[in-house]
Amino acid sequence: MRSRDLERAIDRAFAFLKREVDETGAWPSSFFHLPFSARIPETPPFVAAKGLLSLEGVDHPDAAELRERSRKFLRDEMEPPGLWRYWPTLPPDMDDVALCSIVADPPVAAEDNLALMLSCQTEDELFLTWLQRPEDPESVVNPVDSAVNANILAHLGDRPETRAAQRWLVRLIAKPAATQAQRLAIYYYPYALDLYFALVRASMLKAPLFADQRETLRERIMACLRPDGSFGDCQRTAQSITALHRLGADCSALDGPAAERLREAQRADGGWPECVAFLGYPLHAGFGSESLTTVCCIEALHCILAG
Repeated sequence: MRSRDLERAIDRAFAFLKREVDETGAWPSSFFHLPFSARIPETPPFVAAKGLLSLEGVDHPDAAELRERSRKFLRDEMEPPGLWRYWPTLPPDMDDVALCSIVADPPVAAEDNLALMLSCQTEDELFLTWLQRPEDPESVVNPVDSAVNANILAHLGDRPETRAAQRWLVRLIAKPAATQAQRLAIYYYPYALDLYFALVRASMLKAPLFADQRETLRERIMACLRPDGSFGDCQRTAQSITALHRLGADCSALDGPAAERLREAQRADGGWPECVAFLGYPLHAGFGSESLTTVCCIEALHCILAG
């Protein structure tokens, strides 16, 4: 695909995001029971944080204003000393806390909420998902999720308190056969690719975290490539292309087919369709966002343009 076609696709996508992200900086999302049911609109801080992470490296005239708006929303949603909740009726969760801390303005230093995050560790020093305190709503099922742990490490980085989680994650991805989510201790995300993408992002944000696993991550992601040049739905295809570029992989044979798949899926309004971004556990529930899929596709197309 020609560079100008990619640039036009990105321009149209930003026009879509500017319409969708409201004046407060909230990113629209939806909640639905699986199999797919009627959507229930929501605007959780977690989706804004994930959107901001994808926008961080994108050079576009509309990116700065969207980032500023979204960061204000995260500031308004924060509870001292640096906590966020997916829903007001839920306890703070470590996935929200980690990713919102990274992109907040100013960023929340790891030391500011470290003690609270460490209070969510198991005896084996792996991180649970929920911060459950006496004043919070009734307890929820609280698993150790590998993708959540990877996101926590993207915030906390390499320190003695995270070494056990690092070793556990390395062991999980060590075997080539470990491609199914249930084998990788993923509860809140649908696919193994979600874990691989989270690990790549952690390695980029907190180098040299997982520096020795870059080739393994490249191999695991490439094992998920499909004959049509995609990695599944639009969000996984976009995130996989972004991750491979971040890993410094040779993407010359991938970029053309992947860009074509993404271009074909872009709608007339400039956005991309909603994908199941994460799951409710143990409920049979899914969460998705057209805006989140769209910003992931923007990031991937930007990586392809940059070469």
